[in-house]
Amino acid sequence: MDQGDTIHETDQGDTRHEMDQGDTIHETDQGDTIHETDQGDTIHETDQGDTIHETDQGDTIHETDQGDTIHETDQGDTIHETDQGDTIHETDQGDTIHETDQGDTRHEMDQGDTRHETDQGDTRHETDQGDTIHETDQGDTRHETDQGDTRHETDQGDTIHETDQGDTIHETDQGDTIHETDQGDIRHRTYQGDTRYDTDQGN
Repeated sequence: MDQGDTIHETDQGDTRHEMDQGDTIHETDQGDTIHETDQGDTIHETDQGDTIHETDQGDTIHETDQGDTIHETDQGDTIHETDQGDTIHETDQGDTIHETDQGDTRHEMDQGDTRHETDQGDTRHETDQGDTIHETDQGDTRHETDQGDTRHETDQGDTIHETDQGDTIHETDQGDTIHETDQGDIRHRTYQGDTRYDTDQGN
């Protein structure tokens, strides 16, 4: 037997004043000067191949499953449940929030990169001699016998008595008062572009 709870809750709400003055950011990226030279690799690869002899004689398997004898009886449960319900009084006075965001002032300058790249190409010699494989599979001999299962099941059923008296809920929400001001951002950007020199000698 559950008599239920009597709960009285009152939330007066928060009064919050927030102000973000914003940041003043000056960023300058002078750019990188990059000289890259790849002389290429000289690669000699030789694969002589494998000689593999495999013989599988096969398995001889005798399996016998005599089966299970299972007797199951479920007498069932007798359950009496009574829930008297809860009495809940809730009051939320609401929040008063004042927010001001002054915005950011950002100055950004990217001078661009100067890149020199040279790729001399690769020299590759590859030789694959091939594989020699001998495989013999003798096969499996399998004897299987399954005697089957004998199962007796009896379910007497459940007796369930349930009573729910219902809940009594009183809720009051006074609402929120929100003041928000966003001053906006001031952004200055200058991008000088990249200077790139690429040379590819071929493979």
